[in-house]
Amino acid sequence: MRVPFLNLRIMPFGIESALTNKKNLMLALTWRRLFNNHKDRIFSNSLPKSGTHLLNRCLILMPGMFMAGQHLNAKRNVYKKETALRNLGGGCIVTAHLPYSDEQRKKLDEMGYKQIVMIRDPRDLIVSQYHFIKERSVARLHPYFSKLPDDDARLTAAIQGAPDSESPYGMGFPDIGTRFAQYLEWAKHGSHMVRFEDLVGESGGGSRDVQLAEIEKLSKFVNIHLSSDELKTIAGLIFDRKAKTFRKGVIGDWRTTLSETHKQQLKGLIGPLLVELGYESNLNW
Repeated sequence: MRVPFLNLRIMPFGIESALTNKKNLMLALTWRRLFNNHKDRIFSNSLPKSGTHLLNRCLILMPGMFMAGQHLNAKRNVYKKETALRNLGGGCIVTAHLPYSDEQRKKLDEMGYKQIVMIRDPRDLIVSQYHFIKERSVARLHPYFSKLPDDDARLTAAIQGAPDSESPYGMGFPDIGTRFAQYLEWAKHGSHMVRFEDLVGESGGGSRDVQLAEIEKLSKFVNIHLSSDELKTIAGLIFDRKAKTFRKGVIGDWRTTLSETHKQQLKGLIGPLLVELGYESNLNW
């Protein structure tokens, strides 16, 4: 089917372009560059398991927005992909799991990219990341998690970090406090911050009204006007249980998963930050 106002086909396996990343990139560098340059180019960034697909699905549902077939991370960063980034057409969305760098942010500013960063309650992020690494053999730290003695140890590793030496790509990760701060820094330097909890809507345990307001704020940030009906249409489509990385997509899953030991570990690393961000009013959780 087609959503009336969108240039997007709803595929059987969710909102997935019928084109490969390579073909998306070819289009982004050709006719979208020639005929769509009145649209902003978007840098859509998130810490893995923060609701990446939710954010990008929301963006691609907006008229004139397209996936660019480009994904950045710590190894494939702004500098390594600069030529392609400079030549993408308007309305193209570059996705990323890229920790903050002042130099890379300035480079994106200079190229005119509208920057967005997605955050999520770090406790839910930890639980989602733990399940993903444990259950997906393609995850770079799956072998490391597999040799840990039990799930408590795996959750602790998700909280306290994993050494680079345990990844075949030399890419472990630091503790959750450090990881979260690396992405929150984008918001502190001007990126539009989107909260998973605000965007997920009723299907994920959130609010329909808050979701609609968040979609509208996001659309205004990327200079796209949406009618009330268009906002409602997007809200009804963004929660995608068929996405390849989908597990639950809900708010507060940490409450049934984390032990008291894990909670104490987290309080030491991110307790004050949860209060600062409004996820908690104190450390009594």
